[in-house]
Amino acid sequence: MRPTLTTAYEWLRNDRYICWNIADIKIGSNKFFPLEQDSIDILTELGMEYKGKIKMTMSPDRKSTRLN
Repeated sequence: MRPTLTTAYEWLRNDRYICWNIADIKIGSNKFFPLEQDSIDILTELGMEYKGKIKMTMSPDRKSTRLN
């Protein structure tokens, strides 16, 4: 993830934004990967300013509403 964000930061013009669609994931009952916070940490280390989060709603699974 760091190489991707570093490349994005290096190619980004001044006074521009990175819109990064990522979420934390949990695998099983005991593995948690804080991808969102890791991304924020990497980008602020590179010199970017964190502006905030825009929440997205997930659409329902279309298979569950399909009629056979």
